[in-house]
Amino acid sequence: MSEHSPPRAAHWPEGAIFTLGHSTLPIERFIALLRAYGIERLVDIRTVPRSRHNPQFNDTALASTLTAEDVEYVPMQTLGGLRHARKDSTNTGLRCKRSFR
Repeated sequence: MSEHSPPRAAHWPEGAIFTLGHSTLPIERFIALLRAYGIERLVDIRTVPRSRHNPQFNDTALASTLTAEDVEYVPMQTLGGLRHARKDSTNTGLRCKRSFR
């Protein structure tokens, strides 16, 4: 995340959609990022909206935090998806989980 504030005065098109991954951000920084861009609604498209390593982004914890911050939380798992490993995948050079091939 840039240390520079985004242009709050920017005129985003009506209905603009932003994408944001939580990565390993502390929840306070995540909220600050939403605020910086004036985001009032978060649509969570994760098929499995949980994180072992960052429990602040589990669906219930995230929904609770966002509600307290006056940001609407909308779960929409049908937009997400899990990739299935393909035996004929050419992505075999990396040592990663088969699901990422």
